Amino acid sequence: MNEVIPRLHQYLQENHNQTGALVGSDPGVRFNYRLWRFLKSATRWYPWRDGRCFMQTQGYWVLANWRLAAAGHEAAAEIATVCCERIMSAQRADGAWVFPDPEWRDRVTTVEGLWASFALLETFRQTGESRWLEPVLRWDRFFKEQIGFQTYRDGLAVNYFAGRDDALVPNNSFSAIRYLARLDQATGRAENRATIDRLFNFLELTQQSSGEFPYELNNPRMQHFQCFQYHGFLLLDMLDYFEVSGDPRAVPIMQGLARFLVTGVTATGDVLYQCGVPHRHVNYHAAVTMAALQQFCLQCPANCDADLSQQIAGCVQRIERQLIGRQRADGSLPHSRGDYRVLSDQRAYPRYLAMMLLHFLLTRPAAARAASYTSRESLQSEQPAQTATEAERRVSTLSLTPHFAAMKS
Repeated sequence: MNEVIPRLHQYLQENHNQTGALVGSDPGVRFNYRLWRFLKSATRWYPWRDGRCFMQTQGYWVLANWRLAAAGHEAAAEIATVCCERIMSAQRADGAWVFPDPEWRDRVTTVEGLWASFALLETFRQTGESRWLEPVLRWDRFFKEQIGFQTYRDGLAVNYFAGRDDALVPNNSFSAIRYLARLDQATGRAENRATIDRLFNFLELTQQSSGEFPYELNNPRMQHFQCFQYHGFLLLDMLDYFEVSGDPRAVPIMQGLARFLVTGVTATGDVLYQCGVPHRHVNYHAAVTMAALQQFCLQCPANCDADLSQQIAGCVQRIERQLIGRQRADGSLPHSRGDYRVLSDQRAYPRYLAMMLLHFLLTRPAAARAASYTSRESLQSEQPAQTATEAERRVSTLSLTPHFAAMKS
């Protein structure tokens, strides 16, 4: 794995970093996801003008670079902070970030704002500079006033879009719990405790005996939609919350998620697209499953019995082996194969590659042990901060390659 991470980081830095933010093609939603992306994959020689700048992409990129900075790679901290400058510049006056895909034109999604906030909150945690917290507080007002929650029995479920009481989707509520806990950590107040408790009520009401959560409540057609990858993200969100809070309510939910996830890993190290779909495989689905299972064992060893621990070790090993084999010479990985049984998507998408970068880092034991983070004092003792323009001019030339040689798998 120690060669996979620097090659992937270098690919993203050299091919998708535009003045600090990762920009590039995306499988998207609706028609592009179902059809057009396969045409674009087959005609990769054509310069398709479909670059997108997702805040979710930037969030993963920032968190991955702070982990690299914690391992001693000085350039990574600057890459993270310059990216946060771009995140701030994209924020609207009302605190929101617009979803960049034209098929959801002008919509504001919960996930974009939450991932922009994860990046800014971590950068605030690393540096102690209040300028990174201020845009999160603007987002927080928009989040609570314009996106809001729906009541489900004695629980709360966060909405998917601003201005719409839509379907009840549990995965967004996991991310909301993680966000509210990180925000309380940053402000030093416990203002969101009651909301977190009611979000937990919703999750406890909807988790099934198998450990699975329905993608969407009361819609049998969407019961298992891309279930394994979503449950990987749910487990990572809950692990992050548990790291901050130590809340025992998280433990049975995480145990159920882990037990469900191992059922989706095949003997070859692929991860099922969803229950009952054995032919379709997406590389980032495998990476998030790998990272979530590994982190569960690392963070919660007392809650991972011997049988489950053994299953997880085998799953992680198989997934890691097949993903390493799929990395291309330029450092990227193709998106998917087995789509509609006979199609594949060979394009490299920065949103999902940034996710995979972080998930590879979470899977590597050395990276996990190095997650003590750089101290605020050492960062504040460095040279005075550059202007955003100066930093943006420098960031395209930054490289971690000389530092990666010191990393051990």
